[in-house]
Amino acid sequence: MSIARETSSLFSSVARERGRDVFHHRAINIVRGDAWAMTASTLGSTEYLIDLVRNNANHITARCTCFEFAGRELCRHIWAALLLAEKKDLLTGPGGRPHKVTLSADFSSIVIPQ
Repeated sequence: MSIARETSSLFSSVARERGRDVFHHRAINIVRGDAWAMTASTLGSTEYLIDLVRNNANHITARCTCFEFAGRELCRHIWAALLLAEKKDLLTGPGGRPHKVTLSADFSSIVIPQ
């Protein structure tokens, strides 16, 4: 099963639609990535960094530096990064694509600008 299909219900329809736009317009690039982690950056007026980390239990933890994520929402950038990870066969863990994936946001790293 695909990571996007497994996690789509966690994202708003707006985040999924805008994330697809980011992905299809190639406005996101992989900084580094492998079977366990991926860092991506967006292209545009503001660069945002997205981190996705997968553990052995098929759980992916996500972080983004955008304001949507700072508002405690899974954002379009994370959705675009998941689509890109799938396309490039990243975040596959030890045995290829996982059959069941869970996703959570790591809001502990959010820094609210003063």
